[in-house]
Amino acid sequence: MLITDYTDTNSIRATLGVSVDELEDAVLLLPLWATQLYEGLIDLAPDLPSVYTTIKALPTPTSDQQRFLNLSSAFATYFVASKFIEQAPLLFPQTLRGVKDQFTRVQDPFATLQQGIYSGLSYVKDKLLVALQAVNPTDIAPPPVQRVFGVSTGLGYDPVTDSPPQYPILP
Repeated sequence: MLITDYTDTNSIRATLGVSVDELEDAVLLLPLWATQLYEGLIDLAPDLPSVYTTIKALPTPTSDQQRFLNLSSAFATYFVASKFIEQAPLLFPQTLRGVKDQFTRVQDPFATLQQGIYSGLSYVKDKLLVALQAVNPTDIAPPPVQRVFGVSTGLGYDPVTDSPPQYPILP
């Protein structure tokens, strides 16, 4: 799997706000990003990649299927951008003066951009799950019910008399 199966490199660059010179295709097409994207899709819904591949192969997808394809592409773009922005402190220098003179990194790189990418990812993820439910209703199971058990016990002694408790005898 390649990230270009889901999105294109120009979309990722546009989301990050960088140019081809700053972020080359060779970097974006590394297997690392494809692996992380695949795992992100599997975490979202185990059958999502296979549903996407099946729908993408259709000659004329329905409107729900086309919406699913579009949202999958948007999710892939934001997901790869979010993973890439985590590495931004290592990749983008703040100042560079001479090769040996000075090199400093950005302290809080692209904080606003990072926040925007994460909120966009969250928004698209929710929409994608709805679209997946529309095209493949059996794919998404309802969220598991989380049960919280509580236990209470009576006191083992009467705190007033400091003796075993006297329970009333019911008729």
